[in-house]
Amino acid sequence: MAARYCVGPSMALDWGDDRKPEITWPLVRRVFGYFAPYWRYAVLAIACIAAGAGLGLVPALVTKALIDYLRTPEARAAIKAAGMNPG
Repeated sequence: MAARYCVGPSMALDWGDDRKPEITWPLVRRVFGYFAPYWRYAVLAIACIAAGAGLGLVPALVTKALIDYLRTPEARAAIKAAGMNPG
């Protein structure tokens, strides 16, 4: 009989359980039931993720606005008047 622990270079021991676990609605309800007392924390976590995603877009939007502004003739004239090479 093979030992039932994972050691060695390949860890290729056949555990004999190749089937996927069944996900049923009662199981999903039970799992979400465990998290029900912590719904406020879940809402806060989702809000933080959304805020982080929104703040992650700010540098791209600022850079786009700066590039769009610097392509105008007025901005190019101001850069040239300041003694810089507008490229």
